[in-house]
Amino acid sequence: MNGVFTGLANFYEGQGLYALAEPWRQQCVSVAKSRLGENHPHVATSLNNLAQLYRSQGKYEAAEPLYIQAFIK
Repeated sequence: MNGVFTGLANFYEGQGLYALAEPWRQQCVSVAKSRLGENHPHVATSLNNLAQLYRSQGKYEAAEPLYIQAFIK
């Protein structure tokens, strides 16, 4: 299931449609945490992807804590 969400997020992000990509990135984080547990590597990847999306939009204050969470996972 997360592969579908990631694919949609990648598509929208690649088109520069960040507002449409954001809920899919958030869903990836949520699904990974609930299905795999907080400390699974896929959770870190999902957090990193969401942080990169925020960074691409210049939302550095939103991106930073996600990068930190991804790093310590």
